[in-house]
Amino acid sequence: MSAVAMAMDDRISLGRPAGFGGLAAGLLLAVYFGALTALSGWTETARQFSEFWLYIVPLAAGFGVQVALYVRLRQILHRSKETRAVVAASGTTSTVAMVSCCAHYLVNVAPVLGGSSALPPAPVLIAAVSRSGAVFSQPICAG
Repeated sequence: MSAVAMAMDDRISLGRPAGFGGLAAGLLLAVYFGALTALSGWTETARQFSEFWLYIVPLAAGFGVQVALYVRLRQILHRSKETRAVVAASGTTSTVAMVSCCAHYLVNVAPVLGGSSALPPAPVLIAAVSRSGAVFSQPICAG
């Protein structure tokens, strides 16, 4: 394949990640506006957005960039079979580290969720998360 054809292929293949990234950022903003409007009304939503837009817009844009990078990485992985195992292992490691770091926050919502039939009784869940959080989250994160 010629260099021009490869450059055209790469340029065209960047359109999909950019599209997914823009869609993800837009959906995140839609969820923000939808949830805040449902809870506080449109007037409060507009007031809060006008006050904190400098934080909200970059947060949504950063999320869009993350999604775009993920989609692009998936495109590249489909070209090379050797890198799939490395990316899968590092992604799994990152996910386990994040879950173990943040698991102690489940203690805050466990009493609310324990009232429904979706989870076991709150004391059982709190005890399990507290024990695992003490083991996993303290050395890994400062939270």
